[in-house]
Amino acid sequence: MTEELQIPELDEGVVYSELRLLLDNVCNMFGSYMRMSSRKGSQYLLRAFTIELAMVTLKLKALHKRWQIFLPFREVIDVNFASYESIAHHWLKMFDVQEDNNDDDDYFFDILPLTNGYLLDLFDYEIEPIKTGMKPDELSTAVENYCKTIDKYLRKTALDNWEEKVFSRLEPDVQALVTDDEVNDRKDTTIAVIKAYAEALHNIEELFTSDLKEEQFIILANRLIYRDCKKAVKEAKDQVKKEHNAWPKKFEKDRAIAKKEQIKMLLLKNAHGDDLKEYIDLDYPELLEDACFGQYLFRDRHKLTHDDVALMVHYCTMIEELNNYIDPNRSIKKRKEQALGRELDPQEKNIVKTLLKFADKAEWRNGATADSIKLGIKRMLGVGYQLDPIMQPYSDALWKLLKGRRNKTDEESLMLTWFNIVGYCLRKGLLSGGSPALAKTFYPKCQEDDYKAIIKGKNGENATFKALEPLLDKYIK
Repeated sequence: MTEELQIPELDEGVVYSELRLLLDNVCNMFGSYMRMSSRKGSQYLLRAFTIELAMVTLKLKALHKRWQIFLPFREVIDVNFASYESIAHHWLKMFDVQEDNNDDDDYFFDILPLTNGYLLDLFDYEIEPIKTGMKPDELSTAVENYCKTIDKYLRKTALDNWEEKVFSRLEPDVQALVTDDEVNDRKDTTIAVIKAYAEALHNIEELFTSDLKEEQFIILANRLIYRDCKKAVKEAKDQVKKEHNAWPKKFEKDRAIAKKEQIKMLLLKNAHGDDLKEYIDLDYPELLEDACFGQYLFRDRHKLTHDDVALMVHYCTMIEELNNYIDPNRSIKKRKEQALGRELDPQEKNIVKTLLKFADKAEWRNGATADSIKLGIKRMLGVGYQLDPIMQPYSDALWKLLKGRRNKTDEESLMLTWFNIVGYCLRKGLLSGGSPALAKTFYPKCQEDDYKAIIKGKNGENATFKALEPLLDKYIK
C-alpha cells in the first residue's frame, strides 16, 4: 500500500465509533485488493469492497441529511472526513496504474455488530421533520417530540433483517453485484461508488464551513438540554427551593445574591465558564432565547462532554432561579445594560444601529451567526458590556476609525471600517464571496473602488486597522 493510502493506527483500549471502524475497514479492503495475486480473487474482493463502500456511503448521506437539522455534538469525533475523502480520490487514481501484486499479505475481518443507533439512519424512517420559523417555545416542544419518536424506533429490536432492507436502497448497479452469478471486474460500478462516497464525505466536511442558520444552533441546544440535562435542571431547581426555604424573609434577596455569586464562581471554575461568558451573560444566562449557547456548544463539540454540558446547565439554571428572587422583573438587568460600558452620543448610537443591521444582512459561516456577530460588535464597542483594561484602548481606536478617518466623511469612515471588518471575517472563514459583491451587499451605492477596503482588511494591508485585530480575535466569532 502506498504512503497516501495509510490510515492512522487504532490505539489499543480506545473505543472507536462504528463509522470510524467501517471507514478503516474499506480502506484496508482496497489495500488488500491492490495486493491480490489471483485475478479471480481480486474480482471477488472488488465486488465485496464495492458493496461495503456503497453501504457506508448510504450512512454518510443519511448522516449529512440529519446533521443539516440536528447539528452533531461529539458524534463520530474520531473521523476526519477530509482525510478519508483524500484517500478516496487516491483510489480513483489507482485504477489508472498497473496493479502491484508483489505483496501477498493476508487480511482477515470479523463482521462488525452494528447498533440500532448506527442502523437507524440507513432505514430512512418517515418522521415528521422540524419545521422552520417556529418560536423558541414551539421549537423546544418540537425537538422534544422528535427525540421521543427517535427513542421509540431505537427501542425496536426487529432490525435483524436490516441488510436486506438496506440493499434495496442501493443503486441498481450495486445490487447487480449481489445478484450476478458471474463475477466480472465491473470497475465502472466501483468507480461510480467511490465517486459517490467521496462526494458524501466532501458534503459533510463542507457542512461545517457552510452558512449555518441560527435555528440550527437553537435546535442543538434544545436537543442536548432535553437529552442530557433533565436531571441537572430538576436538581438545580430543587436545590434553589431548598436553599430558599431556609432564608429569613427579610434577607431573601441578600441570600439569593450571595448564593448567585457562589454559583457563578463554581460555573467559572468547574464548568468552562470562562469560555461560556464570551457567548452568554453569566448574570442572566438565557440558554435557549437565541443562538449563542448552541453556537458555543457546536464550536466546542469535540472538547466538551455530555457531563460538561449538564453541569453548566445545572449552574445556569440555578442562577436563573435565583434571579427570580433577586430581579423578578429583570429591571436590574435592564439598568445594568444601560449603565455598563460606553455612554453613546447620537452619532455613536446610529453607528451601532447600522453595524447591527449589517450583521443581519450577511450570510455567516464556520459557526458564526448574526446573533454572535452582533454580540461581538457590541462588546468590541463597549455597548452594554464592560471591557477589560487590556481591550479598552483597542475599542477606543476602533471608535475613532468608525467616527472619522482622515479626509473622509462620517459615512465614508463607517463604510470603510466596516469593509475592513468584512475583510477580516473573510480571512477567518466567517464569510465567503467576492469583495465587490460583498461591498454592494452592505452599500449598494458605494463607489467602484470602495470594495478594495475589504481586500485590505483581508490581507492585513491597513496597518491602523490591523493593530486592532486582538479586539476582533476576542469578540468576532
